[in-house]
Amino acid sequence: MGGPLTLIATLAIMAGMTAWWPKGAVGIDQIGMPLILSPVIWVCVFVYALLEERLGRACLVLLAIILGNGVLLAIG
Repeated sequence: MGGPLTLIATLAIMAGMTAWWPKGAVGIDQIGMPLILSPVIWVCVFVYALLEERLGRACLVLLAIILGNGVLLAIG
């Protein structure tokens, strides 16, 4: 779970950021910032998955993040 699920959650967060990140003057900030922040996002998700004591809760939280960002993309 520490590898595949965190990678999927990171990609979902990056995709979801394009829906809520404000557009900049040029109009590409909502695309560029998730790419720039992707290592930080991955580290946060990965460290959470490693430090969580209960594996089931970590899976549920990561799945909720994935589904929440998927819904955000679907409506946005």
